[in-house]
Amino acid sequence: MGDDGSMHSQVHSEPGQGRTEGRGRPRWRRRGVLATGTALLLLLIGHGLGWFGSAPQQKPQPEPQPKPQREGRPDVGRTGSMDLASTIGAPPAVADAGLARDRFSSLLSLVQSHLVAGSFEQARRAASRLAARELSERQRERLAALVAAIDDGFRAAEAEVLAHVQNGDLLAAERAAAKLWPEGGSVGEVIAAGASGLGLPRDWSATPATEPVPAPLPLGRGRAVRVVYRDRIVAGQVAREADGQVTVQVRLPRGQSFPTVPRVCCEPSESSAAEAVEMGLAALGAGQPRLARLWLLRAWLTSGRALGDRGRQLLRMLR
Repeated sequence: MGDDGSMHSQVHSEPGQGRTEGRGRPRWRRRGVLATGTALLLLLIGHGLGWFGSAPQQKPQPEPQPKPQREGRPDVGRTGSMDLASTIGAPPAVADAGLARDRFSSLLSLVQSHLVAGSFEQARRAASRLAARELSERQRERLAALVAAIDDGFRAAEAEVLAHVQNGDLLAAERAAAKLWPEGGSVGEVIAAGASGLGLPRDWSATPATEPVPAPLPLGRGRAVRVVYRDRIVAGQVAREADGQVTVQVRLPRGQSFPTVPRVCCEPSESSAAEAVEMGLAALGAGQPRLARLWLLRAWLTSGRALGDRGRQLLRMLR
């Protein structure tokens, strides 16, 4: 019986164990479903209250702001081009902007060639055209240095003209003045200072008001003069004079020559103030107002700034 009892006990314990496991499974499943539902509910509530953030929204893009510009630098990108003063006096907005090296060198060489030839007006025009372009800082510095050289050269050339007038070399003075002002234009500060007190206009090529010009007094036979002969200035003596023409005896290495030239193409050697006035009247009567003003300046400087009656008459006509 002992053996049967123990076997019975084992038989009854097995079903008990099976019932215990059978009851545990439904509770576990119910708990999992409840937890999942609770989590979903909390997730929905949390989104609504903003616990977990909201749906991603596209942020508005800020408007592009212009880059700050350094003080004193022109905005090349907006202006497109700059005037002469700003292009030479101020550096460009972009340090490496400017003309291509070969192109800049070619245009700068053109300015230099005019300067070397003493054609200052053409050099200034070429420099002005180059300055109107967009240049780099280094290119602008090189151009500014060249413009300063043009100004210095022009002042030196004016000083040379004034020196010729003071020495009585008016033919050389007129040739130099023709290079300085090929198309007229205002005299510079050197000539203006030398002629201060005369009250002449700055444009010495300007034609004065129409007024009968008195006939100049003759140079006189045998007067030592210099004359333009075969494109050179040579010394000679007056052989004959009539109707605004002068025949000059010119001694040459092999003989002599007697060229006849307009009176304005010769000059009395070491001219006096009175002779300078008469040469000024001859030049004005021949339609050469710049040469007439040069001769008036010669008379002004030679006479100690004390013009006679005919000199004051010439001055009145040239103002």
